[in-house]
Amino acid sequence: MMSRKEFFENVAYEWEQEHSGADSHQRLLELVERFDLQPGDKVLDAGCGTGRLVPYLLKAVGQTGLVVAADFASQMIEIARKKYSAPNLMFLQADVMEMPIADNFFDRIILLALFPHLPEKARALKEFYRLLKPVGQLFIAHTSGREEINDFHARLVYPLCEDFLPEEEQMRKLILSANFEILEFVDDSNLYFVACRKK
Repeated sequence: MMSRKEFFENVAYEWEQEHSGADSHQRLLELVERFDLQPGDKVLDAGCGTGRLVPYLLKAVGQTGLVVAADFASQMIEIARKKYSAPNLMFLQADVMEMPIADNFFDRIILLALFPHLPEKARALKEFYRLLKPVGQLFIAHTSGREEINDFHARLVYPLCEDFLPEEEQMRKLILSANFEILEFVDDSNLYFVACRKK
């Protein structure tokens, strides 16, 4: 039986091929504008994959900022490391539900196409809460709507076939239970986007 980690180790190269191109670039540009990044911000790219967000984040936070790109799959991190390097960029092979980083460290935490794959979502949200500075923000983002994402995952191998985005009511309860304030909730055909702030 394949684990989530094994699945993502195995698809790292294909993932990189599938998520490049002009269309992907434009969608990521538009998405990054929603993250409200400021020069000097410390940002966690949680579940960074092959690093497709990294150059956009580095540009947004500037030389005084910091980008930490974390993924539990070593192959994903290896591909990302070959593509990008900067004095204020750190790649970390780690489970984002147990990060070896101090409390109140990040200004922003970004989950691009990650949330469905977190097996313990409530626990993960508590960890993100711990890592964020007071009034820091958490973003859960996908470039498709919930229905399309869940339909796609349902066709994958086990355990990925069980990795779903919760319905809005359940999602709101999860986020509020972790002591976040919800700032924005969008679910349409081209975007799933939840912005939350640490109380």
